[in-house]
Amino acid sequence: MEIHYPDYYKKFQCTGAECMNTCCTGWKIGIDKATCRTYRHTGGAFGKRLRASVDYRKKCFITNGNFCPFLNEDQLCDIYIHLGKEKMCRTCRDYPRHMEIYGELYEVSLSLSCPEAARLVLQNEKSASFISRVNVRPGKTEEVDEDFLRLLCLVRENMFAVMEDCSMELNLKLAMILGLAHDIQTRIDQGKPKLAKEVLERLRREKTFLHFKRKAAQYANRWEERRQIMSAYLDMMSGLETIERLWPGKRRKCRHFLSDQANYETACLEFFNYYRDNEYEYKNLVIYFLYVYFLGAVYDRDVYSKVKFAVISALVIQEMGAADFAEKKSFSTDDQIEEAYIFSREMEHSDYNLEKMEVLLSGNGMFSLEKILICVMAR
Repeated sequence: MEIHYPDYYKKFQCTGAECMNTCCTGWKIGIDKATCRTYRHTGGAFGKRLRASVDYRKKCFITNGNFCPFLNEDQLCDIYIHLGKEKMCRTCRDYPRHMEIYGELYEVSLSLSCPEAARLVLQNEKSASFISRVNVRPGKTEEVDEDFLRLLCLVRENMFAVMEDCSMELNLKLAMILGLAHDIQTRIDQGKPKLAKEVLERLRREKTFLHFKRKAAQYANRWEERRQIMSAYLDMMSGLETIERLWPGKRRKCRHFLSDQANYETACLEFFNYYRDNEYEYKNLVIYFLYVYFLGAVYDRDVYSKVKFAVISALVIQEMGAADFAEKKSFSTDDQIEEAYIFSREMEHSDYNLEKMEVLLSGNGMFSLEKILICVMAR
């Protein structure tokens, strides 16, 4: 089997008590069967505490308010302290590491929902780099269309190249991968996925870029339309399941920012200018979402929605940042990390929310190419 992971993957180290928002609060923590058995048979006073703090029917910890019962006053894990890392449940041992399996291809990532992982994702100033290695040991596999998977890998590689192209501004990069996904999806829907390679070949021609740039210009600086569309996106997200306790407040602040019709354009431009030197962080976000979700199209053949999700996610996180900046006239790296991990916890840690967004992206007219391009090109 082949394993892929981002070059910053092995740099991750849990910051423990120094974490800006511990992963030991805010959600239910599932416990695997093997660990449940271990906890049932752990002796002594700590074993008694374990058995009183685990719901064995639901296989999760019984939270103390919103907190894991083993999170101590020093913001550290008592299971780790008393029993060692090997006795932690699989969820706690692995997080924020995440794996997706496509046939014999394993793709490993760090979840943006962890503040320290978000720091590594956002602050990677180099071009995106992914390590590939072959593991000869047999592992779990999934049955997939291998030819289609290879095509998806090629398409994603080209999208990464577009996102890393220093000759283009961010808005044009986003517009280009959206247009690319739209054209490739058309060929997939026609039952002609192999023709997607013709779209990729056309992408490399200079006249293609010039034609695309002229075409995209019609969507530029339509600020009032952008404000209305982004407002609609935030309203749709209000109907999602609440996972992260800070999300409702962030969403309300952003919605309030979007309600200021008279000052919206000026406020956005002030933020974009203020944070211009860090604009690569939004490029990193799009690459992150493409890396984690794009190959999932091997199962549902919906390439377009995966790219729309990546772009919309970056736009919403950016809008959250603009709302923060408008309120306090400053915006730090830690602020950006907070916007990213809060959005990720709300969106990526709920199957319901991901499925709801998938339905909206594929079927709701508010997520048409034209409307997303209006949001992307208003710069």
